Amino acid sequence: MYAPIVKFSVEEKLFSVHQVLQSRLSTNAEAKRIGVANETLKDWIRKYEAGGVERLEELKTWTRYPEELKISAVKAVVDNAKSLNEVIETFSISSHSVLRQWISKYTSREDIKSTSKS
Repeated sequence: MYAPIVKFSVEEKLFSVHQVLQSRLSTNAEAKRIGVANETLKDWIRKYEAGGVERLEELKTWTRYPEELKISAVKAVVDNAKSLNEVIETFSISSHSVLRQWISKYTSREDIKSTSKS
């Protein structure tokens, strides 16, 4: 059985980000306290540092990525041994999980196509 998806408000995300950035709690401790994956909290921090509070808001539209960008991003990780963090910053990818999905498709030899609304 899957755990229910919990949506966090911008204020809740910002509180957790500040807990970590102001050294009140470690990333691991804060992620555990609120019940999210460590990478989720790191994504919030990255987004906040890159664009402030506005970047913590849930997107209302589907982000479209061209096929060329997806392949370049995947190859940057697979062939050039760049970190996921470096690649999501360089290519402005919304999250680690998005990039991991592309890598999974690439390594299993599935087609990586431009993102379209499904």
